This record gives sequence, C-alpha cells and structure tokens, in this order.
Amino acid sequence: MADADTLQPLSTNAAELRRHQHQGDLVILGFENLARKYDKRSNTRAKPVPGTATEGIKLIDSKQYSLCQLYSTFLPLASQQINRLADLLVPADLRRDPLSQLKLLAELQTEIDYNLEKIRDNAYMAIIESSPDSAGDSFIMEQESFRLFLLNDIENEFLDLLVSTFRHARELIHMLGFSAEIYYSHTGITRDDVLEYTNRLDFKIQSMQHSLSHTDFDNSDHVIANIESALRSILLLIHDELAIPARLPSLPQTDPRFQVAKLAIPIIKLSKLFFVKLSGHEMDIWYP
Repeated sequence: MADADTLQPLSTNAAELRRHQHQGDLVILGFENLARKYDKRSNTRAKPVPGTATEGIKLIDSKQYSLCQLYSTFLPLASQQINRLADLLVPADLRRDPLSQLKLLAELQTEIDYNLEKIRDNAYMAIIESSPDSAGDSFIMEQESFRLFLLNDIENEFLDLLVSTFRHARELIHMLGFSAEIYYSHTGITRDDVLEYTNRLDFKIQSMQHSLSHTDFDNSDHVIANIESALRSILLLIHDELAIPARLPSLPQTDPRFQVAKLAIPIIKLSKLFFVKLSGHEMDIWYP
C-alpha cells in the first residue's frame, strides 16, 4: 500500500472527528446506493415497444434524438464526472479539508446519478430494431446491429466498470478513516486502485461516444470528410507517381498500387454519394 494512502489520525478533536466521520459515512452510503442501483444483476428494464403506427413514427424520431443526446451530451458529461471523481479522491486533499472534499463528493454523486439515469433512458430509446424498409439493405442492417451492440453494452461492461468504480471509491473513503465503523480488510486499497477503474471507465465512455457518433447517419459529415480525405490521398499518389518520367511507361501495367488506386476511385465516389444521400446534404463534386 502506498505511504500516501496509509491510515493516519484525522483529528485530535473528538467532536470534529465525529463530524468528519458522519460526512464520510454519508458519502460511503452514497457509493453503496449507486453501486446497488446500477448493478445489472439486481436491476432490469424492459425495452420500449411502439404500439400503433403513429406511435412507431414518434418513437423513431425520439430514438434519433436520444442517440444524438447520448454521444453529444450525456456520455461526454459522464467522462467529465468520472475524471472529477478521481480528482476528489486524493487522500492528501481529503485529510487537508475533509468536510469540503466530502461534501463535494456527495454533490458529485447526485450529479452522476442524474446523468446515468439520462444515459440509460436515452440508450433504451435509441435502440433501433431492423425495420421492413431496411430489411433488404445489408449495410444498414449491419450498422443497426453494431449500434444495438453498443447500446446494449451500456447495460453490460459499462455498468460492470461503473459499479466496481463506486465500490472501490467507497472502500477508499472507509479505509482513510472517514467512517464511524472500523475498517476491516486483508489487503487494503489505494487511490491507484481506484484510478485503475476510473481510467478504464473513462476510456470505455469515450470509446462508446466515438462509436455511437459514427453509427448516426444524420451525423455523417465526418464520414464524408474521411471519404474525401481518402480520395485526395489516392489522387495525390497517382499524380506523384505519374510525375516520374522514368516510371511512366511501365507504371500502369506493373505497379499494383496504381491498379488498386484506379479501382478504388469509383468506389470512393459512390461511397460519398451514398452518405450524402443518407444525410440529405448537397452534393459537391470537386473531383474529376
């Protein structure tokens, strides 16, 4: 166990110590409640199912909005909150000003809980089942399948990491002496143990945010930009190679890069056209 995390007396004043431990017990209880609430083994939800045709249309609109809210608002906020949690669990800072730090942790717990509710609610609304219109389009079905995997993963690996993070944070607060109950543990816990989980959780959140944004056809600007970048690279490759006179006679017949580049150009153009059609943007053909 790191020296910075070893248990030291919090205060020689009995009344002050009781105040610190009372506030610490509230924070410990907050982490216990969060871990219990978001433990998938004790908490299940039913997916929303549209009823009439009109309800189905409204649900589709709501799902699209919820998907956008997930990757643009709630997941980025969750990343900020998890990093804030790690910053507040510095043992030296907790001992320097226990009441202020513990109150900030309690406030953060409420904020995290509220945002997690939003993440779960919007994840359910954003789940998109294969529709008759897309049943014959294998690409769209693959995108929907990948999106469903990401959304369902919020109830799986994401919640597992989340619950483990809360439990490690609770144990750290307890181990530091901010509780009226005696701390018992054979191994103890350090802030580095908690950071291992907050770092993994933050990486998971950012990965989900990035992946979900790439499954949103209404947010296809970045896809179109990547397609255009790939096309520019290929055209520059061909231009640079053809600019070498000594290689020009045999290049088109012998260089496999040249052949692949020529075959890729129409595919890339069609790919851009496909995403432009999906997004409803104007088609700007700048290339030959």
